Amino acid sequence: MPGTIAERDKPRPPMDNRQSRAIDLREILKALESRSRLRLSGGITLAGELLFYDAGNGVISTARIDPEGAFHALSRGKVNREWTHIVPTNGMLLFYRADTGAISTARIDADGVFHALADGKVNFDWTHIVPTNGELLFYRADTGAISTARIDADGVFHALKTGNLTPEWTHIVPTNGELLFYRADTGAISTTRIDADGVIHGLKQGAVLRSWTRIVPTNKVLLFYRADNGAIATARIDADGVFHGLKEGAVNRDWTHLVPTNGELLFYRADNGAISTTRIDADGAFLGLKDGNLAPAWKLITGDRGGTSVTSH
Repeated sequence: MPGTIAERDKPRPPMDNRQSRAIDLREILKALESRSRLRLSGGITLAGELLFYDAGNGVISTARIDPEGAFHALSRGKVNREWTHIVPTNGMLLFYRADTGAISTARIDADGVFHALADGKVNFDWTHIVPTNGELLFYRADTGAISTARIDADGVFHALKTGNLTPEWTHIVPTNGELLFYRADTGAISTTRIDADGVIHGLKQGAVLRSWTRIVPTNKVLLFYRADNGAIATARIDADGVFHGLKEGAVNRDWTHLVPTNGELLFYRADNGAISTTRIDADGAFLGLKDGNLAPAWKLITGDRGGTSVTSH
């Protein structure tokens, strides 16, 4: 990973009280109770929005982060319970339940009306579903099985290719048209690309530091985060799949979700609802924006580039 930077250049931790601003989503949502609820299996497309989802009760809430990093609640509703993955793709969302293989697609129109599109079923036990170049990659970490698919404008699921990769990758991250595969216990990385026919093409292999818990794409840069000590590092993958380290630093520990949206990043802590918004510039430098609090215990948070859960890598 990149070398240590000078103290004056280190990114400021996200929880900087100088820019603190209390935000309580529970209070904001009380004012939104009269808004229409989502239909069963409904959902949203994400064009700069965030979707918060509680798998235990199906409650969802949508929000947006503006260019200054301020958090704005939008609407709330309810969908089916126990979805394990919610993935943005081609202006839609794919909902997936790993224990049954159930899927559902959905979109929101320009008037904010929620529209369920199509339901179906695929294989169960996929551990990773990753959007890239208009396609989706499904991966099963215990076997290395993969499948690629596309969702059309009507929300219909079209399978493309199947195959096998090395098992036990812990993170698969889309960035600049490529995919980064990372294994947390060894630090191994591999970069690949999926073409328009759903065929996967290997690019480069290498190794970085071990034990990163979150890796997220933002502004053509990757942010690596380690929850136990707050360490961060930024990097870029070029058009040939080569990994370039940029900056290192440290932020607060114990963030459970890091979610990219509309050029910013949302940091969220599920046990207490703390949030912080940040931006990473083209050089990989980390810029703190706003801090606040939301309701705790959201399980899945999905942005326009994907999302995280408290149990996923």
